Amino acid sequence: LDQLAERSGLLERVYVASPSCAPSRGAMLSGLMPYRNGAEPNHTYVRDDVRQLPLYMKDLGYEVVALGKIMHGADKRAGFDHADRDISVEKIGMVEDYLANRDSDRPLLLMVGIKDPHVPWPKEPFPHYHPDSLTLPPQLMDTLATRVELARYYSDVERMDQQAAATLAAVEKHLGSETIIFFTSDHGAQLPYGKWNNYDYSVKSPTLVCWPGVVQPGARFPALISFVDWLPTLIE
Repeated sequence: LDQLAERSGLLERVYVASPSCAPSRGAMLSGLMPYRNGAEPNHTYVRDDVRQLPLYMKDLGYEVVALGKIMHGADKRAGFDHADRDISVEKIGMVEDYLANRDSDRPLLLMVGIKDPHVPWPKEPFPHYHPDSLTLPPQLMDTLATRVELARYYSDVERMDQQAAATLAAVEKHLGSETIIFFTSDHGAQLPYGKWNNYDYSVKSPTLVCWPGVVQPGARFPALISFVDWLPTLIE
């Protein structure tokens, strides 16, 4: 991600529409807040009568593909041309495999949903994240249990970084260096003041945009942006 950030702009104030999984992704795909699209509690689905992003992009001539966990509910109902939810460290080559065997001349919107660092985290943290050596964020109580959980979380963030690297390598190889790349995340860590809560820690999303020739590398954008903005932005 550091390498991607070097050639990207940073959106500094991006906020999800909900601090939990299904409502956050439903808002991203529908362009509607959770109480309007039907997916308000977690593990609920966007209503059948709500049109979602893949259908809009297909109308514009795009092939729309989801690899990994992009949405809750039926992938075909959302309108994806192809969907495969099983992306993990064990299947780190999934994006490479798909692009290597892709047979389409349409422009491509490829959505890659990396599971990590969503729970469950690795049972044993990586050795270089030793609980005793961590610096805890100020909102966390300093206990051994907290330090172990934080070490497990950091280990899972590193696994995400490995998956992101494999994805970016496959994109560079098969789609070229001019591809527009968005990187974002749908809510904060499942730690105190994180997921399920409405603190900044749980609703502010890290977001990078790599758009060669349009977004200046290293640029920082302070505009207030919501996940419901992605749908109209991509259509435009």
